[in-house]
Amino acid sequence: MAKIYNIADFKGELSMKEISVLDVAKTFLSFQSMTHKKLQKICYYAQAWHLALEGGPLFHERFEAWIHGPVCPELYDYYKIYGWTNIPMEKEIPKNIIKEIYNFVKEIFRVTPKSLN
Repeated sequence: MAKIYNIADFKGELSMKEISVLDVAKTFLSFQSMTHKKLQKICYYAQAWHLALEGGPLFHERFEAWIHGPVCPELYDYYKIYGWTNIPMEKEIPKNIIKEIYNFVKEIFRVTPKSLN
C-alpha cells in the first residue's frame, strides 16, 4: 500500500511525516464532538475532495461500502468503543498535520452540512 507524505519545515530542517486517517479524524474532532458515523462520512468526503482537487489521496487508508455508508476499518476499530454516542472533542491537533492540510480539513468541515449523520 502506498504511503502519503507531506513535507514540513520544522526548526529549519525538512522532514517527512505520514498523514493517516486518524490524524485527519482527530483534526475534525478538534473542531467538534461528533458521532462515529458522521466522522466516517466527513473523513470520506475529505479523501474524495483531496483526490479531486489535488490529484492524490490525503491519507493511505481505504474505505469500504458498509450498510450505513463508507467506513474506514482502521477508523472504525479506533473509535468503535463510542458506539452511537458522540466521540469527545480532541484537545490537540496531531503534530504532523501541517498548515496546508489543517486549512484543507477546516474548509471541508466548514462546507459539510451540519445535519450530516
